[in-house]
This record gives sequence, C-alpha cells and structure tokens, in this order.
Amino acid sequence: MVLGCLLGGHVSWECEAYQHMTIMERASTPDMYAGEALVTMLDFETSCLPVVAESGRIVGMVFSEDLSRAISQENDSEPTLMNASFFS
Repeated sequence: MVLGCLLGGHVSWECEAYQHMTIMERASTPDMYAGEALVTMLDFETSCLPVVAESGRIVGMVFSEDLSRAISQENDSEPTLMNASFFS
C-alpha cells in the first residue's frame, strides 16, 4: 500500500486500503490440498492465496513457502489439507 501511495503521489494515511489492493483471481479453501494450492499459485504466478470459507469469509492467507514446507514434510503420510491445523 505504501508503494502504491508513493507512486500515486499521495500519503498513506490519506488513502483507503482498497485503492491500492490487487484483486485476487483465485482463492483456496480450507479443504484444498496443499499441493493443489501450490499448483494454483504457480499457474497464476503468485506467492500467496487467501483461504476462503464456504461463507465467503477470508479465514487466512497461505504462502508458497508454507506450502512447500508442508509438502516436503509429508513424506509417506496423507496429503496435507489446509484446515485449522495447517495454520497453527
């Protein structure tokens, strides 16, 4: 946001956050597998995705570094779901 304000020629405390937000084309859900979310990020060339509940409420953000770490720790276990335990 600060960079957007500077480029726009105004100061951050005079701006609303939405003026500088990027619209996310994709989101993940709490029941999405970590690998699926990582592929989505690669497809859309982004390093993060909002995690959106069925109600449409954003319940978190997931970052590619977190997903890579989770996938590498899976070994032979079950694929990782992005549920509440993923964010703890």
